[in-house]
Amino acid sequence: MSQKEEYYRRKEAQEGRRNEKASNRRWYKRFGKWLPEPNLIIQFLLVICTGGLIAIGYFQSLILNKTDQTLRAIQRPWISINLEITSDFTSDEKGAEIKFRYIFKNVGNSPALNVFGFARIEPNIRQSFPSLAATPMFHPDVQGELKAHCARITELTSRAPDDWFFGDIIYPGESIVTNDRATIDRSKEVTNPPDIPSWTLLMRPERKFTAPILITFCVDYQASLEPSHHQTAHAYYLTRKFADVPGGIAYVDPGEYETIPATELGLGAPTIYGNQYAN
Repeated sequence: MSQKEEYYRRKEAQEGRRNEKASNRRWYKRFGKWLPEPNLIIQFLLVICTGGLIAIGYFQSLILNKTDQTLRAIQRPWISINLEITSDFTSDEKGAEIKFRYIFKNVGNSPALNVFGFARIEPNIRQSFPSLAATPMFHPDVQGELKAHCARITELTSRAPDDWFFGDIIYPGESIVTNDRATIDRSKEVTNPPDIPSWTLLMRPERKFTAPILITFCVDYQASLEPSHHQTAHAYYLTRKFADVPGGIAYVDPGEYETIPATELGLGAPTIYGNQYAN
């Protein structure tokens, strides 16, 4: 290629670049006011990327927490309860009593520490006002009694030092059997004395224990991998076999001073959604 041809080629290329720059300046002069600064675009993209990284980290933490909870649930102990009646139900002017056998079984995958629990019996209460014909009935609050029972056990266990074993240790697949009794104190009944003024009767109703009798049971235990407490609770009504009652089952009445053989006694589910809860 001659020098002359090389000159014209370079001049033509330079002219093309000049025309391209002029075209770009005309386009930017017309539309550039609507475009953001390049630095702002870069900052906006950085904000989007940072937000995306934060969102990814948040969802990863949720997945890790859920995985950790699942692993803990798989590895932790789970205590099942079997409650059996082992004695007659006796009721007299002093109160009532019944004995139980508790069978605790660890159906989990790690040892259960400080296994501790007991049963309570709570009768229904009939309140009557001698000057009125009405006789209000106050049925036991099943869920409230369950929670109150477990709260009492929590209070007892919380008093113990962390390094003090106050209950039993149950290894996976093993069971322990405990015998205990539950009582009703008839001194909690309130009867109006005959010498009080009649105008105070409305303020001092007579309280009588009657059917049904609510039996609550709560057990508290700890996992060997963590110090937190776990609880399982059951609720039942104390029943008896009766040939003269439709269905052959009736509630035990603590107001009847009698002894009911253990062979005639049973445990019925109360009127709540199921008969147990766990936390």
